[in-house]
Amino acid sequence: MRTRIACMVLVWLASATVTRADWGVNQNQDLDWLVGDAQFFAPRDLSDFDTKPHANEGVFFTANFLRWRVTPPETSTIGNRDAVGHYASFPGVVPPFFDTLPRQQLNSLNTSWYRTEDFDGQDFSLGWVEDNHGWFVRGFEMHGRDQTITGRDTMVAFADPQQLLVQQVDFFNFLNPFAGITSQLYPVGIIFDDLKADLETRFWTVEANFMYRHRTHYGDWVEFFAGPRYLNFGEEFRVKAWGGLLNESWWYTDAHNHIVGPQIGMRYFKRYSSWQVSFEGRFMPAFNYQDVKQMTHLASQGGTGSLLLVPNTFPLIQVGNGMAPLQSNSNERTDEYQFSAVGEVRVEAAYIVTRKINLKVGYNLMVVSGLARPTAMVDYTFPEMGIRRDENDQTMFAHGFNFGVEINH
Repeated sequence: MRTRIACMVLVWLASATVTRADWGVNQNQDLDWLVGDAQFFAPRDLSDFDTKPHANEGVFFTANFLRWRVTPPETSTIGNRDAVGHYASFPGVVPPFFDTLPRQQLNSLNTSWYRTEDFDGQDFSLGWVEDNHGWFVRGFEMHGRDQTITGRDTMVAFADPQQLLVQQVDFFNFLNPFAGITSQLYPVGIIFDDLKADLETRFWTVEANFMYRHRTHYGDWVEFFAGPRYLNFGEEFRVKAWGGLLNESWWYTDAHNHIVGPQIGMRYFKRYSSWQVSFEGRFMPAFNYQDVKQMTHLASQGGTGSLLLVPNTFPLIQVGNGMAPLQSNSNERTDEYQFSAVGEVRVEAAYIVTRKINLKVGYNLMVVSGLARPTAMVDYTFPEMGIRRDENDQTMFAHGFNFGVEINH
């Protein structure tokens, strides 16, 4: 799509820059409805810059390179927050003599290690204005960015409502030596030798607007615009873990936010000699359709053993009258709905190179609320994990610079 747009702009630019000598005065004037005087590389006209300069009319095009910073999701634990604090048996984690001693189950890793990262992207606009009325379409894309956090000997707590992860622990009661060996059932602790958690974030948007341009008494210009806008914000949270009772486990959760609504905006611009400064703002109250998917596979190479619960053995899941290894798979999808608000502000300064071409630099600030971000939506329950549907309302902030060119704008 971007290739087709670029080809269209190049053809339009090449046709519009043909001189009067090549086309003739009348033929060149036929392009006035499209691009004004059609002299893109004509020297800039500074004669009226100190009075009340006229704004360009006709077709306009802008292209920007974006360098933004995007905030990570809110901090979430990797593990069930309500399944911590109890004492559990961790088979094979400590030397054999102490293997029967229970330890406290914790969640030893969270997502606070994800940082505010730099994103690169492109922003394009194409429009037309005549007699202070017009339209334009705009779209930008921020390329996906991956972050990874890793952990060793990572505890991950799972809720176990069916009490499948239990083990008998036998130990000598030193307080009552005449009692001999004492047996007690403890939950089985979950700890992985290695764990890797990847987070990929990407988003893009497209909008179409009708525009009205107004000239103030002081010679400044204000553009008001309104129209529909669509924003797609997606994240994928991928966790892989090795070692321990649930050896070779992974769970992937993907959340897509489809945000659509009516947008209103305003752009103010003023010329100072060879420079043009502008301020631009947008706001959209929006409906957010959230599509969240999850696939999990626990203990593909996990422990096996006997339900007799002898010490230092692994439990099994009982299926009917038979036995099954400690493995489970789950696939889940949910559709949620949320109100989102989208706000965007841009401040720019453009250097007027020729009568029709400007080079510009600007600063951008964007905020989007009501987002589903998957790191907080994982339900750590054994044997089937799931999606926490009520954790679908987070806010994303993005800010950074844009560098680009504008033609006839």
